[in-house]
Amino acid sequence: MLRVVVALACAIAVIAPSDGFAGAPKCRADDPAAAADADAVQAVRQQISAGCDCASFPADGKKSKHGEYVKCAQGVVKAAVDGKQLRAQCKQLALYPFALSTCGYPAAPPRVPCLKTTKKGPTCKIGKCTGPRDLPCPARDDCLAAADTNHDAQVSALDSGQCNVLDCAAVATLSTDFVAARVDSCFRGCDIILFDQCVTGCITGYDAAFHRAAEIRDLCEADPTVTCDALHAAAAEFCATPPPVPPKCAEECAGLAFCEGKCQLAADCTAIADEINRICLTTNY
Repeated sequence: MLRVVVALACAIAVIAPSDGFAGAPKCRADDPAAAADADAVQAVRQQISAGCDCASFPADGKKSKHGEYVKCAQGVVKAAVDGKQLRAQCKQLALYPFALSTCGYPAAPPRVPCLKTTKKGPTCKIGKCTGPRDLPCPARDDCLAAADTNHDAQVSALDSGQCNVLDCAAVATLSTDFVAARVDSCFRGCDIILFDQCVTGCITGYDAAFHRAAEIRDLCEADPTVTCDALHAAAAEFCATPPPVPPKCAEECAGLAFCEGKCQLAADCTAIADEINRICLTTNY
């Protein structure tokens, strides 16, 4: 009888559906079938960030909403797998920064990404992080942001096991490139109608924006553990008090669609602040 039960159990194990097709390569494996995995995982993570905003899952006093937050993320991942946008082998990797995040937890006791180095490489969990071998990373909100030091969108033996810091040079360079593109667009828009004062407005507004990008870099380098949110807030604060615009510039541009907003930093400042935040997140996490 025992042999029959064992044989039946083995048969069920053989025919039971697995997580994806049998023999399919692991997520992000060095295999042609996995070539699109990295982009697919990133795309699904962006969908989760858009559809499962951390701020929408605040703890109810001491009652955690983390489970609801993760359930929301799981729903997005399932839809992506069902829609053939993500291979089943990549479900856990796509979900990683959301499952191992501080979102939804009560403020007390404080929970942080907690690193520990093992023989197989660094590991990370969310918790109080008070053990003798624990390394807390309070400047980060999730384990991917905390532990992915080589910026390959996963935590593995290739990472250092230290708390992640921002790549300040990359943030500053890409932010400046973005501002430069806006300046070029401004100049081209003004040159069409040869408004000297409008060009002066471009120089006035965007010179300040370039300085702001440099200040963002300096702020980052002064404290590499600063969060992208803090850099974004600093940029947004600057947007609240843009430099003055030459009156003649505003007068000449008024009512002209192709020059609208080209004379003042205020029109693009929020976009610049948002872009700095996007660059910060995509460059470093």
